Amino acid sequence: MLHQGQTALARGKGRVGGFTLIEVVLILTLTGILSTVAVPQIVSLWNQGEKNSEDYTVSTIRNGIGLYQAESSVKQRTPPYPSNLDNGALGDAAPTNPFFGIVLSPPINKGWEKKTASLYQGPAGGLFAYNAQTGQFGPVNVAQADTEVSRYGNIIFESGDFIFYDSGVVVNRSSLLAYVPDFQNDTVLLTLLSGVQIQTGADGMATVLTADGEQIVVRDIEAANRAQFPITYSAISDDGMTYTGGALTIANGQANESKYEIDYQKKESSYDPATRTTTYDYEYTYTGGTSAGSLTTDYAMLYESEYESPSSQSSSGTFTQGTDGSYSGTTQYQYDYNTNTQYAYADPDSDYQYGFRQTGESAGGSETQFQYDAKTGDYQSTSSGSSAYTIDHQTAGGQRQYQEGYTYETTSQSNQKTGAYNNETRYRYQNGRDFTYINGYDPNTETVTQTVRDNKNGTEQTTRTKKPKKK
Repeated sequence: MLHQGQTALARGKGRVGGFTLIEVVLILTLTGILSTVAVPQIVSLWNQGEKNSEDYTVSTIRNGIGLYQAESSVKQRTPPYPSNLDNGALGDAAPTNPFFGIVLSPPINKGWEKKTASLYQGPAGGLFAYNAQTGQFGPVNVAQADTEVSRYGNIIFESGDFIFYDSGVVVNRSSLLAYVPDFQNDTVLLTLLSGVQIQTGADGMATVLTADGEQIVVRDIEAANRAQFPITYSAISDDGMTYTGGALTIANGQANESKYEIDYQKKESSYDPATRTTTYDYEYTYTGGTSAGSLTTDYAMLYESEYESPSSQSSSGTFTQGTDGSYSGTTQYQYDYNTNTQYAYADPDSDYQYGFRQTGESAGGSETQFQYDAKTGDYQSTSSGSSAYTIDHQTAGGQRQYQEGYTYETTSQSNQKTGAYNNETRYRYQNGRDFTYINGYDPNTETVTQTVRDNKNGTEQTTRTKKPKKK
């Protein structure tokens, strides 16, 4: 029998071997109070440790990017920042799937998750994005991350500014360029750089919505003749020193849009009636761009390229017109261009994605002399020039730089009456290569001859094919 005020833990008189009921209740109460204080404190300390670890990793990643950029300056490497922070697969970091190895040594092999090629989640839940153009690695909010991950499905591949989704969509995060297929209805919505949208139908037709709201129907997007759908425009400033223009064409299941602007700093020309000679001398800068995309669900393709002349180009020459239709003249041309190109391609059947970013610089010039005899139909020209270029080619697999330069000499003869022609061009490259390319047509034997001659090794290869005269 239990006496009042005792528990089964405390039988008999005194305090030996147990606690009173009041003491037990008090102990349980104190234990509950301590647990409500201690457990959150332990969890808070744990979370704070993860947050500190996350912040430290972010800081070391930023330092690593800074060291990479400094090394780029010393080595004159472009672009200055890495195209990606690692080659790890999407998912959790692991010893077999480490992250940030391009800028950290040793890399991170636990606690982080890679959501896209440039989006990561830290151990404390923070979302961080890497921008290869600016070298910045910083936090993004959940809304931004959700937009990037789920707008068109899950991101499966990235190349430059192009993002590939598992839905088949390919978009450019820095421009309007987008390819959005509807596999169920076999249609595509393509948006080009200017904002022009092209919506295809299952019948091979398409509707073009121009930037100013005009709608144009295209009957056959697969037609091979680009002239079947041209939209062209051009304009000249009031002073005649600025030319702008562009074109939109649809053919072969693709759309292509181009634009340009020519700003003349010098535009001089004169005509001498006594000699029937026109002389001109131009200096100008040139900017432009093009974008293109696929209009079929068979494959995804997006392309964009921008180019500009950082300094004035020059073009000059003379042109003399004879009274019988003969003419002769000379031209001189100097150029300097910078280009920035991106390309994306995906095959939905094979689950293949590919893309590249390419920047380049090229400069050179040429000089040409030509003459045409209207009586005989003979045309002759000689030209010489040089070119030098640097190309940085970047893919998901890495970056390569190409540098090359060459000089060339060309001679051409043709006859407009018989169709005969012979062209010979020799290229001498800075790396030591030396090739001559010869191609010609003999209407008497109806033979096209093509020859490639390696002047350095003294070898050549010639092919001959029959090409009947036109009747």
